[in-house]
Amino acid sequence: MPNENRILRIDIDAPIDEWGWLEDYIKSADAVLKAFGYKLIGTVIRKSPSGRGLHIWLHIDKQMADIERVKMQFLLLDDPGRTRINRLRVLYRDNPNWNKLFTEAKALATLDEKCEKCKLKNTIRKIMEMEKECHTSQE
Repeated sequence: MPNENRILRIDIDAPIDEWGWLEDYIKSADAVLKAFGYKLIGTVIRKSPSGRGLHIWLHIDKQMADIERVKMQFLLLDDPGRTRINRLRVLYRDNPNWNKLFTEAKALATLDEKCEKCKLKNTIRKIMEMEKECHTSQE
């Protein structure tokens, strides 16, 4: 089993492979990682189940702290909603399995048809409220 602290999971909701930009994305990811002292040692790329984009796993040469992984995934164009959720999972929960792609998370919790399309929007709204509460309580 791979060391989770050495894997960045990126959810890109754009067909950059169909646009011919995938090779350039990997080059830019490598440059960003180098700028932060990491080396890209491998990639796994899959079409997202929605067909709107890609799920990309970037394997790096050394371990990275959880909050650093959230930041790096965001800098590497991870979905902003996913970033917000993962940031809160890392900061306010002690959950070693926080770094799931949306499809992996959906597989864990089945949704009835009525709320399936709105669940993410509602989750992000709740997270934004939690962030406000956390900032208010820290002041």
